Amino acid sequence: MGKIRSFFKRSRFRTFLIVYSLVLLVIVVAALFVFSRYLKVYEANLPQKVLDKFFEEADKEYWHSLLSEKFDQKVGEFEDKENVIEKLGFSDVDSETLSCHKNIKEYTDETPVYTLRFKGGEFAELRLRSDESDSFGVKKWKVDTVKLSFDDSLANDVRVTVTVPPEWSVTLNGKTLGKDRVTENRVDYPNISEFEQGMEGIPYRIRYTVDGLFDVPEIKVFGEDGNEELVDIDGYDYYAGSESALTKSISAVVCDKYTLLVNGVPADEKYIVETGLPYTFLDGMDQYGIEYPNMVRYEIKGFFFEPEVKAVDASGRELELVDDGEETPYYELEVDENRENEYASLAEEFVRSYIKYTADGRDNLQENHERVLSYTAYGSEADTVIRQSYYGVYWNNAYKVIYNELELYDFISYGDRAFSCKAKYDTVFTYYGIRSPKVGVFRILFVNTGGAFKVVRLTNAE
Repeated sequence: MGKIRSFFKRSRFRTFLIVYSLVLLVIVVAALFVFSRYLKVYEANLPQKVLDKFFEEADKEYWHSLLSEKFDQKVGEFEDKENVIEKLGFSDVDSETLSCHKNIKEYTDETPVYTLRFKGGEFAELRLRSDESDSFGVKKWKVDTVKLSFDDSLANDVRVTVTVPPEWSVTLNGKTLGKDRVTENRVDYPNISEFEQGMEGIPYRIRYTVDGLFDVPEIKVFGEDGNEELVDIDGYDYYAGSESALTKSISAVVCDKYTLLVNGVPADEKYIVETGLPYTFLDGMDQYGIEYPNMVRYEIKGFFFEPEVKAVDASGRELELVDDGEETPYYELEVDENRENEYASLAEEFVRSYIKYTADGRDNLQENHERVLSYTAYGSEADTVIRQSYYGVYWNNAYKVIYNELELYDFISYGDRAFSCKAKYDTVFTYYGIRSPKVGVFRILFVNTGGAFKVVRLTNAE
């Protein structure tokens, strides 16, 4: 009996043990199942897994669409977007050529941020976001943004200028530049003289400017006739068009204390080619100790128009041009008004005495001859000429003189000891009803010798 009860007791324990084990096994299996599901969900939602899936699905076309969208805003009308992408080396971008790295500075558990690199350089920034969780509380990540971040700030900094005559046309990569691209409406040619810059009628050019280009463009320039013209290139600056023939030039002689004006612009000393020029009218006059102001010669070449040339003194008063028969303009040395009046009075006395001497002939010849000689320096050219004329005058008829005009002008002062002037006379010699016009111009040189101004040279200035 006792053995039977002992047997049944052991059987119930075994059953309990078996049932317990089965229940525990079911719990463990269930726990393992749930855990495996959790691991599967967890692993599936790891940021790296999300990235792997993204790169599997992002094909070459996807990346090209991002590039295309970016360059839609950056490529201008003169360039092709596809060509720019290719020239920048981005045409072969795809998921296999990109590497992904955590952006340590910005990466957080809440916002994973990655840097995508292409050929060793930063290409794009990728951000993940989680806006929900599954039943296990595991965050579900997905790609939030992919933003291209490569630095192309230097890629589209090409700036070109094209300088051409206003009547010509310009194409950039086959497209004609409009007037809206003109940034300077007048660009003088570099060889245009400073004295003609900005003058009406002077040839000039206009300047086109195009910036924001990714590559050096093809520039073509066409003349008014539609033919393509040659272009000079200096870096990114293009120039076309030649200057009109700048063949006109000037040469002028003026005292260095005066200012030479060419088209109203003062001529710089750099245009002086000769200094200390001799005074042709003073040749052979060194014996009188004349002071010679420094006369200089200006030569300026390369004019488009015949220039206006003037000379002015320190006060701005315009000097008179001396007509001495030379091609080179010669500007007189001005004298002040009081001194000029004094000189003019003396010169007029001499001219009237000389004309009377020649007109009177043998009448009062000795008196007239001596009076004229009193105005001359003994032994000078003028003195010699007048003495030698004595017997020639002796045989002249005696005429009466009628003055229509006697003008003294072109006074030139050679320091304090010499001056010259011109005397224009318009007279009529009459002899018993016979009228004989006598018209001419004398040029007279006076030198202060022996304390008084005397005539040393007398020439016909016509």
